[in-house]
Amino acid sequence: TSFWGMNAPNQMGLAELEAGHWTYYRLHHESDEGELKTGDLDLQKPHALRLDVEGLARHGSEISCCVFGENGKAISGYEYSVCDAINQTNVAITWNGRGLESLGSRKVQLGVLWRGHGLKLFGLTFEPIDSILIANRI
Repeated sequence: TSFWGMNAPNQMGLAELEAGHWTYYRLHHESDEGELKTGDLDLQKPHALRLDVEGLARHGSEISCCVFGENGKAISGYEYSVCDAINQTNVAITWNGRGLESLGSRKVQLGVLWRGHGLKLFGLTFEPIDSILIANRI
């Protein structure tokens, strides 16, 4: 391999990422808003949703979530507009105080809408409700 090949900034490598996470998504420098929508998710039992996001403290940064049904339309009461303020990372996401767990077991798609160039979305975490209840009792 040449000197350039050994020191190129785009070398391949391996990384181990936690399930449900990726390196990160952020806005293109010419965009003010971005949206990520998952594929179909089959939640077999109630789960809480948490976001791993960085940059929420920056002025003008904002993020919200939406839950879509199997028909691709937002589920009433789980639209972007009623998502409770997300002002720190790794908090349970709620819509007017209700979490994802109140939907029970069903197929959904999730949408994440963000504004602000400082935001980096690292992943979504689904936490089974029974593990949250146990942790809260300790």
